[in-house]
Amino acid sequence: MELKHGFKKMLAEANGVIETISVADAIQIHGEPGYCFVDIREGAERETGTISGSVHVPCGFLEFQADPESPMHSPAFSSGDRLALFCASGGRSALATKTLVDMGFTDVYHVAGGMVGSGRADRLINPEASMSSGSGPRVCRCRRFQGRSVRRSCVCRA
Repeated sequence: MELKHGFKKMLAEANGVIETISVADAIQIHGEPGYCFVDIREGAERETGTISGSVHVPCGFLEFQADPESPMHSPAFSSGDRLALFCASGGRSALATKTLVDMGFTDVYHVAGGMVGSGRADRLINPEASMSSGSGPRVCRCRRFQGRSVRRSCVCRA
């Protein structure tokens, strides 16, 4: 089966309209006021380490957390900060950045190469960072898990 719109074409289109910053640039702006790093990887990926101070928004929840009319809206998207999206190697963050541009966001950037970019991302990585404080399972109060024990995979932050 031949796809009409495969991932290579989608990435090429995304890269044609989004702004990209290098890992070196990300290192320079990290910690500066007015920038917010957004980790769009899955929870298990994030548990291996992430950029310190980053916000976790898995790809599958991006549109819901970005839209201020959504009950899942994340304040990071309405803070006025410039958003720097990253993933493991750069593909998902490029597509996610294009999605935000399509939604109307203007100050949004994609970190080329993601967490493994040029072997220099380790200056940004905090292996202790995770979505919840402490370790091990926690009880979530959101509708998705309804009080069940979860391991840092819920985005509700309840």
